[in-house]
Amino acid sequence: MKHPEWLIQQLDQWQRDGVVSEESAEKLRTWAGQQLKADAGGSKAAQVIVGGLGALMVGAGLLAIIAHNWDMIPRGVRLAGSFLWMALAQLFLAWTLKRGERVSGWVTEVAALLVVLTVGGCLAMVSQIYSLGGSWTTLLFVWAVIVSPVLWVTRSHSAALFHLGTSATWAVAEGADFSGRGDSWWFLLLFALFLPYWPGWKLSHKVLPSGMRWAVTLAVLAGFLAMTFDSAAVHDSDTSAWWGAMLVACVLLLFPLNEEGSREGLMRKPQVFVGGWMLLGLAFTHGFSIGQFTRVARSIAEAVSQPWCLLLLAIMVIFSVLAVRAKRWGVLAIATLVLTPVLAAVADGDSDALSWLFTTHLFLIGAALIGAEFIGRPGAPRLGAMIIALIILMRMADSELPLLLKAVMFIVIGIGFIVFNFWWGRRARLLLKQATEVKP
Repeated sequence: MKHPEWLIQQLDQWQRDGVVSEESAEKLRTWAGQQLKADAGGSKAAQVIVGGLGALMVGAGLLAIIAHNWDMIPRGVRLAGSFLWMALAQLFLAWTLKRGERVSGWVTEVAALLVVLTVGGCLAMVSQIYSLGGSWTTLLFVWAVIVSPVLWVTRSHSAALFHLGTSATWAVAEGADFSGRGDSWWFLLLFALFLPYWPGWKLSHKVLPSGMRWAVTLAVLAGFLAMTFDSAAVHDSDTSAWWGAMLVACVLLLFPLNEEGSREGLMRKPQVFVGGWMLLGLAFTHGFSIGQFTRVARSIAEAVSQPWCLLLLAIMVIFSVLAVRAKRWGVLAIATLVLTPVLAAVADGDSDALSWLFTTHLFLIGAALIGAEFIGRPGAPRLGAMIIALIILMRMADSELPLLLKAVMFIVIGIGFIVFNFWWGRRARLLLKQATEVKP
């Protein structure tokens, strides 16, 4: 039984018991009826996926037919055929947009994807017919720019995913060759073309689904890291990308959220998840590695001389101020990891000091995430316990203690963390029960 159907069946009893008012019950019935009507054709995601696969197969079939008869088709006919398929796809999309709500959402998704694919096929064929040359990255860039109006007009998830994936792939390809041309800066333009889909604008979706949030986060991460590595290549500073990567992680982690967004689960905030674990990963790496002080000190010195890293630093400061005003103490605690190498460099320490600074900082963050819950502040006790456990494992593995003593300590500490996990789970359930308990 579907949830809306179950809800409709329960409403009469709830109304008799006085749980919901007549007005609320009517609103719930209307909403549930709309959900059942929308789901009458099956899962929306399944419809979009199957429809998208159909569009891919149609596009691939058309290209295969032209490729099979390539030598037999005159140049003019090839060119006309390329534009004909693109024009037919655009007419199909125009028809779906004209019919509006009378057309199922998956049909619009298929139409948008067909336009995107036929545009790419047309670009490839024109390039082949006239031997234009160029690289595959150039084709990706032009393709993403040309089809961006499809995204603006349709708000299609498939077109949005294509745009994000293409933009990220292009940026990574440009930044990974270390040519020093600085072309990956154009990623900012490509991402700006995603603007009509950004949440908060009148023409866009007010709330992005979780999958789209993850796609945006991963695309921004890939693009910003590519720009960081490209900036390092332009300024001939091979080490600056390390601290630049920490700045990218901080920008993602501290991205401003409204009050409702702050209360959402971690999987609904992929920028916090990705940025936080990226920062923790870099910190753990240099909390364990010895002999990295010179490299880290150089990374900071070279990064602050680059406009891109200075821009990231300025954005991070602004986001930090907004996070303080929103009292997001947990993300702020993790974000302070970006300052650890700065402290080590200013103090002119050595590699061992850098390692112990990271270890101490991580331990304090773990303790703060656990202790925040006991003073009435939002925290993350299990994440804090995980950080402390990893620190102990790393330091124990790196120590010169006898193997038998290490084994005993691992067992004792492991039992302690298991007990903590059970205890905290019980406490969390008790707090939830107290919060939801209706007092007479």
